[in-house]
Amino acid sequence: REQGPEVFEWSKEVKFEKSAFLDRLEGRILYEYCNWSGFVRLRMEVYDDEQVYFSGVLYVLRSSFRTAIARYKGIKEFKIPIKLRIKAQGKLRVTVTVNALTGWIRFSLKDLRIEP
Repeated sequence: REQGPEVFEWSKEVKFEKSAFLDRLEGRILYEYCNWSGFVRLRMEVYDDEQVYFSGVLYVLRSSFRTAIARYKGIKEFKIPIKLRIKAQGKLRVTVTVNALTGWIRFSLKDLRIEP
């Protein structure tokens, strides 16, 4: 649970042992907030030691004005198309950044998976 003003960042890195074709990254975010303004951003990079193959940013939630003083709950599903082939020793890094300027937000990242 993040209470504003606050910034939270979480990151996970996955290494690929062999070459693979990545079609898309998908998952869902469960959230609950009250009197909140800020954003929830999902950043993804596919890279190896030589180059970055894919870099993308998705704003899952964004609120520039404070929400009403009531609790709101929801689920936001996302699918990010990648469509690329990576060679062995490639890496995928997913970073979630939550910015709470006012109020509070609680969230959970569920069912995060890469579709081959």
